[in-house]
Amino acid sequence: MLMMETLATKLIPTALFVAAALLVFAILRLTNYIHRRYGGDPFPTDGLIREPAYTKRRRQRALEVDIFWHAVAVPTLLLAWNYSFMRGLSGGQIVDFSGYVLIAAAGGATLAYFIQHLVRLISEKRHLVLQTSAEVATGQSINQLMRRGYWVFHDVVLGKQQIQHLIIGSTGVFVVASKAHRVPRKLVRSKTDRAEANFDGEQLTYPDWVDTDPIQAVLRQSQMLGKWLSGKIGEAVTPQPVLALPGWYVQSSDWKRVIVCDPSNPTLIIKASRQTRLDSTAIRGILENLKKQTRDSALQIPAPQVPQ
Repeated sequence: MLMMETLATKLIPTALFVAAALLVFAILRLTNYIHRRYGGDPFPTDGLIREPAYTKRRRQRALEVDIFWHAVAVPTLLLAWNYSFMRGLSGGQIVDFSGYVLIAAAGGATLAYFIQHLVRLISEKRHLVLQTSAEVATGQSINQLMRRGYWVFHDVVLGKQQIQHLIIGSTGVFVVASKAHRVPRKLVRSKTDRAEANFDGEQLTYPDWVDTDPIQAVLRQSQMLGKWLSGKIGEAVTPQPVLALPGWYVQSSDWKRVIVCDPSNPTLIIKASRQTRLDSTAIRGILENLKKQTRDSALQIPAPQVPQ
């Protein structure tokens, strides 16, 4: 009997802490499910054309909920750990050494998991905020082309691919991707030097980094979209890939494959196109086939009217 009481003194505080950790974990899972299920939108968005960075903004809201609950969980678990560590449940007896070991192991592992997860979530949100800002800036800039008779869509879902921006008009189809790269601190502090990136047709060269991934990504997206549209409308469509770098002055020596530029002057994009001009029939066919990819759901939406 004494042995059982001693065992309870050792295990019950540990079990109490584990129960508190499981409760916190269950609350986190429940909030994630609710956010995924209802999306966090204040009203139904079915059938509405997506705004710039629509998907990233939804993910950002989900991350904010996750970060909040993880930030609450860490001090809560610390308090539960402290209580379990300092006192047992049997008459307030101090837990012996083996009990301390059990509580320390359970508490240390659980806290390490939550803290590591919190750090990862904060890092992901920091990166997501940067990329969202770039996507929104690019989207707002190229929206000006609608005054020139172009169709501009954002967050276009095509299979497993997500095209950030799509421009459609008489001069062709443009697949636009935006990429954010933090300006080095020395350039931020400098009042004379400007943030400058160089593109030689193959790679982007920043003052502190060389990158090729965004070039290859926008090339793949434009090729995939061209193949898909050509099959849908029955004539060849070769979209022009464009990479936008908000906040950077771009020196480019070769735009044969990809147009790389600052999106602040969107007319430069359509003037640099080498595509075959599209007639109103081709544009109407493209818009008709894209209407389900540019909205929140595949509702029966009337085909857009194209000016003659």
